[in-house]
Amino acid sequence: MSAFEELMAIRDLPGPPEAIKVSGVDPVLATEFTLGRTTAEILLAVGVAVNDLWEMQTGQRQGLQISVEHAAAALRSYMYLQVDDPELKAEFMQQVGRQAISTPHQTKDGRYLLPHMGLPHLAQKILQILECKYELDSVVAAVARWDALELENAIAEVGACGAMVRSEGEWLQHPQGRTLQALPVIEITKVADSAPEPVTQNSVGRPLSGLRVLDLTRILAGPTCARTLAEHGADVLMVTAAALPQTRYFVADT
Repeated sequence: MSAFEELMAIRDLPGPPEAIKVSGVDPVLATEFTLGRTTAEILLAVGVAVNDLWEMQTGQRQGLQISVEHAAAALRSYMYLQVDDPELKAEFMQQVGRQAISTPHQTKDGRYLLPHMGLPHLAQKILQILECKYELDSVVAAVARWDALELENAIAEVGACGAMVRSEGEWLQHPQGRTLQALPVIEITKVADSAPEPVTQNSVGRPLSGLRVLDLTRILAGPTCARTLAEHGADVLMVTAAALPQTRYFVADT
């Protein structure tokens, strides 16, 4: 089942009647995974959801079209910002270097482990375990002195972030893999009762016009959801705190 079909099954309504066009093919990014096509299908599902709301408000739907290349680029939109601020440019280059560190490195037992060191507080905990410098060559050499599972457990014990690379079969046998496999793609948790909000007739705005959203998330996943709501007309306010680590160009992008 494709990503689009899986999301349409959750929608649980008759097939969308609008014309849907996808152009382009994978690979777009240097990976064996179909990231471009999968992202395109997810964005098309967003378009169908927006059309459902638009139809409730206006009785009309719009055709949908998307480029696989553009969808893949959207996954790295922060990489394509044009920035004039020298301080932000320097931070961006520093983060690019950190991303090279936060990639899989070979371990003593011939496996691979990915240490997530993109934020300073995460990096500091792992550097204390590895006893090395915050530099790519130093981290690679330090990881190579550990067995992968042993290092994964050491990272987990200090509340840092990193994992041994597993095959699909190994992941599905792992307790966390089994748990995630049993969960639905989308969960909606009811937190309270309230009177239903009527659908307002919308002739000039966008489908989510009039919806107010508080974004209490950070980094990428949550703010990207909030940005998606804003793109379709919602009034979104991001709320954070000075003590929470942020990546400024992620904030600028989202």
